[in-house]
Formats: sequence, C-alpha cells, structure tokens
Amino acid sequence: HEKPEYPTLQSFLREMDRLGVWGGVAMHVTARDGHPLLGNRKLMEDLATIPEAAERIIPAFYVTPRDVIEAETMHYLHEMMGQGRVGVLSIAPATGRYPLRALERLFLELRQYAPVVLLSKYEFTQYDELITLASAFPEMKFIIQAAMWGDYTNLFDAMWRCPNIYTDISHLHVRNIHTTLAQQLGSGRAVFGIAYRAIAGAPIASLLYSDLDEAEKERVAAGTFLSLLPNRAYAAEFKA
Repeated sequence: HEKPEYPTLQSFLREMDRLGVWGGVAMHVTARDGHPLLGNRKLMEDLATIPEAAERIIPAFYVTPRDVIEAETMHYLHEMMGQGRVGVLSIAPATGRYPLRALERLFLELRQYAPVVLLSKYEFTQYDELITLASAFPEMKFIIQAAMWGDYTNLFDAMWRCPNIYTDISHLHVRNIHTTLAQQLGSGRAVFGIAYRAIAGAPIASLLYSDLDEAEKERVAAGTFLSLLPNRAYAAEFKA
C-alpha cells in the first residue's frame, strides 16, 4: 500500500549487484496489495521476459486464506507448484487482517508440495499460533524474516519446539549471534536475507566476520535455503 523499495525486478537485481549477491527470492507486491492471482502471474511474466532474472530469482507466490475458495487462484497455485516452478510461498497475516490459523485450510490443499513459507516478523505477534501451524505441517518449512534481538526469546523457543521453523539473518547483527544460533539450535537453521536498502551490507558483514567455519558460512549464505526447496532439480541448477 505504499511505493515498494524495489518497484521493478530490475531494481532488485541492481541492488543485488551492488551488494555482490548472486541470487534471491522475490514476491510481486501486487499480489499482496492487489490480488494474489494478478501479482503471482505478473511475477512469472517478469521472470520470463527479463534477461538473467530466471537464473537469479526464485519466485515466491503470495497466498491468503481466501485463495482456497477462488477456483482460478487455486488452479494456478496447483499448476505452478505441481510443475515444480514455484516452491516458496509468502504470507502476511497483519496486512491481510487474518490470524495464522486461518491458513490451515489452504495449507491442507498445498502441503503435498512441501513448500517453504516466508513470514516477516512484522506480520505477526503470536508465536504460539506459528508453533501450532508449523507443528501441524511438518513437511513444510517456515522462515521468519526480519527477527531482531528483541525477538530472540520467542524466536529461539519457536525454533527449538519446531525443527521446521528457520530464521533469516537480515536483522541478526548482534555479536556472536551466528555461533549462538548454531550452538543452541544446531547447524543449518539460518538463511541469508538482505531486507531493506537501509540495512545495506550489515547481514553480509555479520556473517563474514562471524566465528562460523567457512563451510557453515556457505550453508547460511545459500546452502541451507536451497536444501529446503522441494524441487531438488531446480535447486541444484540454481546453485550451479
């Protein structure tokens, strides 16, 4: 409902180039602020028409609880996810004005594809609801985006309770946070994220200057997220 920081896919690619990031995940804001079907289709059109986008951008489809009663929307979701072209979903309960539990019916329809689900910390407040939802769908992976130091108690608790809950590192800049995550929750529970322009290279620096070994840094930078994608052939090709 406001001008996005990356109004075009090209602008997102330019920011990635500026930061030295090869690949990323993108959702079309029209799907969230207009209609999911319209925005999701536009995202796939952009990926098909913009040079280099297809090999650098992993599409994320925005979904809402109401999708399940829209035949055309559900048909497109099943088509794209069934073909393996889309394996990442994005949800926004606060913006969409619905509780996390309202997604259960939709996820029952889509759980067969074992998608990755992106959820910004700014879009929910009740970790108990997330724990309940993640526990009900163990084959799906949930990544909390933009969690900060004030979220650590709830974040660590949710990740401890649900092995299918992960966090991105876009706002994790506290000293020793990467080694603390690994020690407390095990290896492979964090994925890379760049977040807003103002964050700039902070997540890159926090990872590079962490005490993780090089293999673990590589996992956070790309390996863990790619390992979560349901389409293994696509993940292997993207990594190559």
